[in-house]
Amino acid sequence: MKVVDRHLAGLFWRILAGTVTGFVALFLVVDIFEKLRLILKYNPQPTDMAVFFAARIPWMLTQALPMAALLAALGTLALLARQGEVTALRASGLSLRRLALPFAASGLVLCGVHATLQELAAPRGFALAREIKNVRIKGLPARSLLRRSDLWLRTDRGVLHVDRIGPDERELLGVQVVELEGSRVVRRLDARRAVWSGGAWVLEGVEDRSFGQRGSFAVRTREQLRYALGVSPADLRIEREPPEAMTWKEIRDRVRRHRARGLDTTDLEVGLWAKTSLPFACALLPLLAFPLGVRIQPRGGVARPVAAAVGLGFAYWVVQAAGLSLGRAGHLPPWLAAWAGPVLFSALVALLLFRAERA
Repeated sequence: MKVVDRHLAGLFWRILAGTVTGFVALFLVVDIFEKLRLILKYNPQPTDMAVFFAARIPWMLTQALPMAALLAALGTLALLARQGEVTALRASGLSLRRLALPFAASGLVLCGVHATLQELAAPRGFALAREIKNVRIKGLPARSLLRRSDLWLRTDRGVLHVDRIGPDERELLGVQVVELEGSRVVRRLDARRAVWSGGAWVLEGVEDRSFGQRGSFAVRTREQLRYALGVSPADLRIEREPPEAMTWKEIRDRVRRHRARGLDTTDLEVGLWAKTSLPFACALLPLLAFPLGVRIQPRGGVARPVAAAVGLGFAYWVVQAAGLSLGRAGHLPPWLAAWAGPVLFSALVALLLFRAERA
């Protein structure tokens, strides 16, 4: 049986390599056309653009692996069926569940590969691509803020902390400014928000603390205060950091900080749970294709099984996307929003295997 397992798994991995290469090439072509305006506007160095696109390949792999695994499983079974090997293996007394084991084992290995790319390679690639785009190509200052929440920035006067940036970068929520003279704190401003107006920031709901040299301090409350924070909206105009650009630990830590400040964490919690469910698709989709692939006859057509498998794969992503959207809207608990699709389609895989075995 080990010979059969090695044969099936080896064929699956060979077809998978070609399928993944094709998907990544397609992603790169689409990405190049999407960034054509950026290339024409800034005329960047070819080496910068080459590194930019190369840095995005780990993320492309996380998107391509599940569907590539489905097509590789289907291609493996179609090739075996055309050569009569599936019929021979079934005639020798092997059940479909036993034949599915090499595909299940390969899918579990792919889960590990996907999780590694998702946690280690993709976030670093996003960071590198973002730096090249904003600093080397667009010429923005290296100190430009890279996140939309929980921001810390060193300024000429001291340190600036912002809980959250508004959608148009002209509003800052939860602002804290610490003015320094050397290493000594001389002033601290806590404001409910800051609004960009007339070329400067206007702090609203301000609590102004001044600290003397001998430990004394004075507190004043102000409705509004015009203040130079040391950044402008132009410094904040970069893309929103998606969950794919963060590790599981970074999202978890951000959830904790936002909860401590009383901020809404629904979107972050859904992204956190999605990090755990997305790699599972690499194991599930090959098994979804298996009951359809074994029905391919040596002299029969493959159009219907292929169309059915691709349709089920597409349906899986639709259900997954719908669940995540419902979770972000607050209609489903975050864990259920992320795992509803995998659980439903795991039940579907079990049903299809049962029906194929009986047939």
